[in-house]
Amino acid sequence: MAQQPKTGAELIADLRARIQELEQRDVLRAQAERRLRGSEETARGLLEAAPDAMVVIDQTGTVVLANAQAERLSGYPRDELLGAPIERLVPERLRDRHRGHRSMFLGAPKTRPMGAGLELCLQHRDGHEIPVEISLSPFQAGDQLLVSAAIRDATDRIHAQQVLRDARQEAEQTSQVKTDLLAAASHDLRQPLQAARLYLEVARVQPANPELLEKIGACLASVSDLLEKLLHVSKLDAGAVVPARRRFPLQNVLDRLEDEFTPLAEAQGLVLRCVSTRAIVESDPGLLYQALQNLLSNAIRYTVEGRIVLGSRRTGSTVQVQIWDTGTGIPSDQLTNIFRAFHQLDNPVRNRTQAPGAGLGLAVVERLVRLLGHEVRVRSSVGRGSVFELILPLVPGARSRAAASVASQRGAPSPPAALLAVVEDEPRVLEGLRLLLEAAGHQVIAAADQDGVLASLRLVGRLPDAVISDYRLRDGRTGVEVLEAIRGEFGASIPGLILTGDTSLPTLRRIGGEKAFRVLYKPVSADSLARELRTLIG
Repeated sequence: MAQQPKTGAELIADLRARIQELEQRDVLRAQAERRLRGSEETARGLLEAAPDAMVVIDQTGTVVLANAQAERLSGYPRDELLGAPIERLVPERLRDRHRGHRSMFLGAPKTRPMGAGLELCLQHRDGHEIPVEISLSPFQAGDQLLVSAAIRDATDRIHAQQVLRDARQEAEQTSQVKTDLLAAASHDLRQPLQAARLYLEVARVQPANPELLEKIGACLASVSDLLEKLLHVSKLDAGAVVPARRRFPLQNVLDRLEDEFTPLAEAQGLVLRCVSTRAIVESDPGLLYQALQNLLSNAIRYTVEGRIVLGSRRTGSTVQVQIWDTGTGIPSDQLTNIFRAFHQLDNPVRNRTQAPGAGLGLAVVERLVRLLGHEVRVRSSVGRGSVFELILPLVPGARSRAAASVASQRGAPSPPAALLAVVEDEPRVLEGLRLLLEAAGHQVIAAADQDGVLASLRLVGRLPDAVISDYRLRDGRTGVEVLEAIRGEFGASIPGLILTGDTSLPTLRRIGGEKAFRVLYKPVSADSLARELRTLIG
């Protein structure tokens, strides 16, 4: 049956329905476009908010998206990144290899870090390379495969790892140095002690032999010298020595060295010449003296004949304090080793009769110079001699008119007689100190503890000229506390000298930072005790 044509009213109704359908589709399309725009804005916001540089590439390796962090990291503006091959960010030497890896990844894409186990680099726009970490994440956008690359600057991580490696290596080297130091020290301590023990056995049979007493004294002096240098190295390594830098005439230190070493040089048939200077330098005079003292001692030890010259040269803003000798010289391949602890040229087996000394002098010099911020240099010619130089800052425009008062004190034989308060809880050591000081002409008040020395001083009724005390005493008290108690009792600033055999790091740091008293480390020789007393009461 033939379909009846629609009436005009029906056609109008259909047209209205069609228009309404189209309008509804437009509304839905507009809503979809708004959602799409919102999604794109959200994606862009997430991309920009990412903490790392983000780059998105398509299957051809072309950059289609990049965030602000990618611009900052690479140095490229975004318009130079978009549409460019990703290899633009790869160092030139690696670009061909990267293309191959990229093709392999797109053949089997999966989320993973890039180049696991490899050090990756991004090439900045200016050409320098930046170490990076990269994570790859493939995703589907419609019918197109895209890959997102999160790129993180790894400079800080690599630096931290290097610092950790360096610290570990330094710790291992320090541990090995300490092991070698203890082994060498054990050997060098046992040798003179063994000799002294044998001499004592002979002395029992030959009690009137003065030569044996001299040999025993030499053995004990050798042990004392080694312990003193070991302690010095330990104090420097522990950070217990704090430089007191100031400006002073260099001649002051040179005069002291000349006084000390001229007799030693003459005893070996050598000539020691000291060249005067008017330079004013900036350093710690005591620590500088110790460094030069070790260098001069070495020069005399290794010079058989000829002369030693101690002098200085000005070079711009510095002064080179130089010690020249006509000794045996140092092979060029040993110049960097001589500052190692217990290193002695031509004496690898530590034979004490072959080369006197402990092999610690230059190790002390190296540490002192490093602590002071100075520089030490050495030049040498085998068979002709050596020259050691300490480079010090020169005070510009300042010159000394004369040597300091040190020169006027040359040759002072002993400190003046004084009343000394001595505190020591070891009876034999206390008795030895009392006898030694009384033999030097001093009046001695000896006690084993703080209460005893205070009671004795009250009976005497006068201030002691100085207090000498062991550091560790009975009942957990220290010599510092005894000194403070005596000062508090008499209301006066009495000079103090602390004696100690405690070389633990806490003690070294504690008493090393004090300036209210002087310190001597056991075993103490009569000469060193006399020198300290001269400083305290002279």
